[in-house]
Amino acid sequence: MLGLIGLGRMGLSMAKRWRARSLPVVGYDPDLEAQARARKEGIRVASSLADLAGQLTSPKTFWLMVPAGAVDSVLEGLAPYLSPEDLVVDGGNSFYRESQRRGEALAQKGVGFVDVGVSGGLWGAKE
Repeated sequence: MLGLIGLGRMGLSMAKRWRARSLPVVGYDPDLEAQARARKEGIRVASSLADLAGQLTSPKTFWLMVPAGAVDSVLEGLAPYLSPEDLVVDGGNSFYRESQRRGEALAQKGVGFVDVGVSGGLWGAKE
């Protein structure tokens, strides 16, 4: 099971594609309207980061689809739920130096970090 944080346009599109290809995914977004849109699309939705983490088996994988400026605050919120061998994937468009800093900090805790900026917009969702 993959934990997706951020159910906006890009995150929701990714969740729908993963689900359509039988990849189990549970999503979280603090915006209740985003949660409702995801549920309407048949995406399993967690009510909080704690709930999201609780629905994943170890080692846990968290995929972030949040604005670059929100990554640090999301990582702070995730910190209590991260364990060695977990993986955090930043699918946003973070500046690479910030990603290096985050990766180094998480590595000290035994947590993996991958920066995989995703783009493509609506065309990317189809293709």
